[in-house]
Amino acid sequence: MTASSGYKQKCLAGLTGKKRHSERSQAEVGGMFCVHKQVAHGQWVDQCCFKTEFDAYVSAMTKSTETMGTCRVYDSTFQEVTMAFEMGMEIDVGGKETAA
Repeated sequence: MTASSGYKQKCLAGLTGKKRHSERSQAEVGGMFCVHKQVAHGQWVDQCCFKTEFDAYVSAMTKSTETMGTCRVYDSTFQEVTMAFEMGMEIDVGGKETAA
């Protein structure tokens, strides 16, 4: 098992019904913490969602370190970004911006 496949299994384990965030309705996502990966300036792609902020934190930090990219944790309850990582290091989210 590679590090990437282990990460994917952990993401899938954090989902209810093993669906990705983008495949679920807004009602199903309520109360979840979702990890988004930045693909271009201002463009984010859903990676996976978790029931706890801690699990999302660990996932975002791991994914950011693994890909040397930028990931953020989005709180679907309050509709805001709670934390972000760039190359595995936590960065300021600039006033808790809302997800686009």
